[in-house]
Amino acid sequence: MLFPWPEKSHLWILNLTTLPGTATSKHYATDSFLPLLLALIATLLVTPIAQPFPLVAGLIAAAAQLAGFYAVRHNKSMRITAIIGVVICFPLRIVAQCIGDQYPFLIVASHVAGGMYFAILTVAVLVRVIAHQRVTSHTVIGAICGYLLIGYVFTFGYLVVIFVDPSANSVNGQPLGVERVTNIGEHMAELFYFSFITLTTVGYGDIVPACPVTRTLALIEILTGQLYLAAFVARLVGAMSGPASNSNEM
Repeated sequence: MLFPWPEKSHLWILNLTTLPGTATSKHYATDSFLPLLLALIATLLVTPIAQPFPLVAGLIAAAAQLAGFYAVRHNKSMRITAIIGVVICFPLRIVAQCIGDQYPFLIVASHVAGGMYFAILTVAVLVRVIAHQRVTSHTVIGAICGYLLIGYVFTFGYLVVIFVDPSANSVNGQPLGVERVTNIGEHMAELFYFSFITLTTVGYGDIVPACPVTRTLALIEILTGQLYLAAFVARLVGAMSGPASNSNEM
């Protein structure tokens, strides 16, 4: 076990990550987070250039959600949750894209649903990574996915806030938005950028939080990102360089 859990406290993790009648170690070997990683990276790269093509952005987002389903497919409860999430998020995004200008609440509903889906997916992925008995390439890729997913969750949080208050973030001293959002893709590229420079504590200063809510979210994201790197990844690297890693399945 990568992390020293108190006696019996880790049983719920084993229940989440073990198939009936299947050896735990063999089950871990079937984990594959690579499609999810590629989908998350593709979304980050495509979103800034796909704003004039909302259908393309929607399809890329759907691909990331489906890749999330694939990553947690071995556990029945997580699989059902992921299916429900995809079934809700994708149609809601399409409807919001089509008639969001007439019914703005659909836009914020889509952002809330997306944020909740990625938050659940983050927990599911990290639970599986933590429960790995040995550090493999799947473990490392899963840890990277977890880090990226944290940035995704906060991006949706910022999108919800800026829907309510268009001036919640400012760019070079000017409000990011002036009027209420009427397009589901509006400000998404900027807030993806803001979320990840906050998560990594780069902080260029070109986009800054301009209201108490976004400042609080940014503070939580900074602490989450740093604690993730300091505790989770450092422990992962330590386990990888330990004696148990000599027999890893790569």
